[in-house]
Amino acid sequence: LGGIGDTKQLLRLTSRKRLRTSVSRGSVVRLGRGRFAVPAADHGLLAAQEVNGYLSHLSAAAHWGWEIVLPPERPQITLPRKRRVPTELTRPVELYRREVSSADFEGWATHPLRTVVDCSRDLPFATALAVADSALRHCRVTAEELGAATAVMRGERGRAARFVATHADARSVNAFESA
Repeated sequence: LGGIGDTKQLLRLTSRKRLRTSVSRGSVVRLGRGRFAVPAADHGLLAAQEVNGYLSHLSAAAHWGWEIVLPPERPQITLPRKRRVPTELTRPVELYRREVSSADFEGWATHPLRTVVDCSRDLPFATALAVADSALRHCRVTAEELGAATAVMRGERGRAARFVATHADARSVNAFESA
């Protein structure tokens, strides 16, 4: 489960008694109501779970195993626009609020196509292009999917996303060549 799971997921793999024992011994940490993690779980995943959100942007790209120019300084997390989160939990993360649906997520991260589109609209061109090239190289998105997803976007961010989609190329060898 990547070091993090909810009660339902964990109970498919173990018993309630074992889960309670693991929490009391400290080998599993309770993040919140019905959410648990092992202490060594990825910092970004832990942060996403603490705010009941999902890895996005560069944090999601790293989660998918894509090459990125530099890791984000703080975990990048996306939340549904109207979800309320205590301010003290949002300080250590870079938070994005979006209109999202369940189709926008895969596991604990934004869906690969959503990850590339979000990077394309919100990050500098070179950084976003490195993510797009890597996603294409790893066959997680196609140029056609990326083109279609960005074609309907409006405004300056839409133009930026289309510019990345136009220049994305799976033939780049690594993130630094892309950038």
